[in-house]
Amino acid sequence: MDLTYSSTTLQSLETNESNSSGGLSEELLAHSDVLKRNASLGSLYENTIEYGDPLGDADYWRQQDGANSCAVVAQISVYESLTGEYIPEADAASYAYEQGWFDPNSGTFTEDTSNILEDIGIDVYTSYNNAFADLEDALAIGDKPIVALDSNEIWSPQYDRQGNSLEQEDAGHIVWVTGINYEANGSVDIVLNDSGIPNGSASVVGYDDFMNAWEDRDFFATFAENPFG
Repeated sequence: MDLTYSSTTLQSLETNESNSSGGLSEELLAHSDVLKRNASLGSLYENTIEYGDPLGDADYWRQQDGANSCAVVAQISVYESLTGEYIPEADAASYAYEQGWFDPNSGTFTEDTSNILEDIGIDVYTSYNNAFADLEDALAIGDKPIVALDSNEIWSPQYDRQGNSLEQEDAGHIVWVTGINYEANGSVDIVLNDSGIPNGSASVVGYDDFMNAWEDRDFFATFAENPFG
């Protein structure tokens, strides 16, 4: 199938462990307190956004239709932001399934997270063990980072008595990092387009929660290069 894109082409990616990111259960979503914790764009933009364009990229967020299609949706959302071309999730998921990159029952292996983007002509670079500075550097030049992490630890983080983030049962997930915001008080917020939650457009996660969740997937990231950068 040629994905040089017309108006129909792609649908769902997620990533289940054993290197594949699994789905978002309805029960987990129902009990997640993410709606309470996410900051609004209004409060976010009272401070300077140091890296990325989360307001602009928020226009390209979409909630995934498939339970395990987060990686598919992250890629086609990034593609739309770079090219203006809209790809339906169903088309992307079907094509990725045919190629062996996506299984609707289990998701997408982490190493396959960039395959759709590469197939439709976007240059990417992918690696494990990235540093936080790698996200900053990519955002600073207009590239689009997609990361694998543990959704439990960003949707419903838990803490010990000292306020340290606790490890939870791993729930593999893929999100698009759209911005990094340095607050006046010294804290750092990471802005995500998260297809797995209803209010995932420009959702805000604190630094410690983000790093705790990202570490569970060995700091994996794939970076889509901005062809106009």
